[in-house]
Amino acid sequence: MMNRTQQKQSFNPLIILISIIVLGSVAIFLIINFLSFTNEPSEKDLEAEASNASIEQGEKERDKYPILEKLPVQNATYTIGYRLGDDGEPTITIDTTEFYFEFALKKLQSLGTAEHPASSYRLEIISPEIGEEEKLILRKFSEHRL
Repeated sequence: MMNRTQQKQSFNPLIILISIIVLGSVAIFLIINFLSFTNEPSEKDLEAEASNASIEQGEKERDKYPILEKLPVQNATYTIGYRLGDDGEPTITIDTTEFYFEFALKKLQSLGTAEHPASSYRLEIISPEIGEEEKLILRKFSEHRL
């Protein structure tokens, strides 16, 4: 029979072997997980990238259509805004009453530049009805004679 000292010594190599296997497995697991996390962009990284792309796209649009930097214009009598069409081109929108229509167009005209006058943009009138006088004003605006 084995005495106690011999039994302890015979279990030590087995315990050491099991410990090495467990620790090695844990180390391999941690290394694999660390490598897989560092290769994948985080949600924050993806959000930052999308935000930067959006800002860059907005800057390109404002360079191409400088009037967009000055819109929207809102006051008690009219609102001048814009929306981008399916083709990516802006459409200037005006929402006002017949009485303030000419004021809104004059304000819009003042927002244009020499290279890109306001009348060179597509225009959409959101107002419920436009009378004959407003149509004449709109025609003059389109011909740069307002």
